[in-house]
Amino acid sequence: MDSIKGSFVHLECIVSGSHPISIQWYKDGQEITASEKHKYSFHDNTAFLEINNLEGTDSGSYTCEATNKAGSSQCSGFLTVKGLKPPYFVEKPQSQEVVPNARVQFKALVKGSTPLQIKWFKDSQELLSGASRSVWKDDTSSVLELFSARTSDSGSYTCQISNDVGTATCKATLFVKGVQPNLLIILVLIFKLGCLLSAVYFAYNTSLPNKQKSGSIFPVVQQQSWKEPLNISVMFFCSEREVKIFYILNENIL
Repeated sequence: MDSIKGSFVHLECIVSGSHPISIQWYKDGQEITASEKHKYSFHDNTAFLEINNLEGTDSGSYTCEATNKAGSSQCSGFLTVKGLKPPYFVEKPQSQEVVPNARVQFKALVKGSTPLQIKWFKDSQELLSGASRSVWKDDTSSVLELFSARTSDSGSYTCQISNDVGTATCKATLFVKGVQPNLLIILVLIFKLGCLLSAVYFAYNTSLPNKQKSGSIFPVVQQQSWKEPLNISVMFFCSEREVKIFYILNENIL
């Protein structure tokens, strides 16, 4: 018979014969004395021995001896006390990078003395099954599934396993790609737009006759020439195509 260290076990022996019958238990040939650790009883022709707070030294051969006026009889069995194993990961969940609305699964295979408790967390918040996800688990594995990943699901995910011996954790990262504006690109575009408006304003105020400046903000361009740039210093961060824009206003503009 196998049992777990730290737990308890009941040994039973069914007895028949004329009463009165006395019962005595032995371990490896040594008589067992009733105590808080060893408790025994006899009723309904069944002898019971309860061993509490099992330790490795409780492993051995146990014998039940029944005696009456006609004689005695014995039966024996062997008890093995197994040590508890701390929890550990056989297969850890893997970090992932997915597109929005993708189905995501984090899988973990675990071992250790049962019962095992398995929990999932995102950024320290425990995750339970719900409308957007499911948490499945048994004694040896667990799966966290996100039905439709969103950018807000990006973050650190932790699988935690524990038993009476200890606790083990493993982390994995999820990154959900999103169409998010790049701040640097926005700043560059704003700067280029500023360059263009500055150049147009400079050209308008330096190339046109005074009498035309009182009209509309930008007069109609009747003829284009690419001879001379009006202000090339503002085009430091602009492309070649954008540079040509600054050539359209020169002395040929009416």
